[in-house]
Amino acid sequence: MYEPEQCLKNYGHRTIEHYDALGILDETTMASQCVQLSAHEVDIVGERRIKVTTMPLSNCEVGGGFAPVPEMRRAGATVGLGTDGYVANFFASLRGAFLMHKARLLDPRTMPARVVWQMATKEGARAMGLRDVGMIRVGASADIIAIDLDLPTPMQPHNLLDQLILWRDADHVDSVMCAGRWLKRDHVVLNADPAALLAKTREAATRLWAA
Repeated sequence: MYEPEQCLKNYGHRTIEHYDALGILDETTMASQCVQLSAHEVDIVGERRIKVTTMPLSNCEVGGGFAPVPEMRRAGATVGLGTDGYVANFFASLRGAFLMHKARLLDPRTMPARVVWQMATKEGARAMGLRDVGMIRVGASADIIAIDLDLPTPMQPHNLLDQLILWRDADHVDSVMCAGRWLKRDHVVLNADPAALLAKTREAATRLWAA
């Protein structure tokens, strides 16, 4: 609540209201988090067709609250799914986006799996201003993952997306293609040393934290 309260104290408006009063909000704006929004700000986000990136588990980690994602989508905003902070497991973020709003709004019909997958793919791409990713079609960039479907429960067309969110994780990603080039096949990372990559990542993280 710090940011909207400080904005209200210093400028007489909540954060989104202040940006709107400055005339800088439009469909090219990408707003991160958007957790503490008033109903009026939700309306502004929709009216200005703002692009929003939501990080549901990161918001939980810092005690920030739940972004009104279903409300923003109904208002007309494009909402993409992202990760932030320690919670960098994208499958965990999928589950968070899928489950949290059902509990918040006391409605199991809220945020169906199809919508969550759209936020993770097509709408996430749109939020970043990208037009040729996030979907499988002729002319789109060939960025694809293959997920192991050895699921413990019967798999049907009507429940496949739900089961992928609830039962799959990063360890179940069998293969990864980026721009038409295989980076991982049959659970094996190609043309790279995973141990060396991990060591380099830890070294970079240590330098970042020290700074």
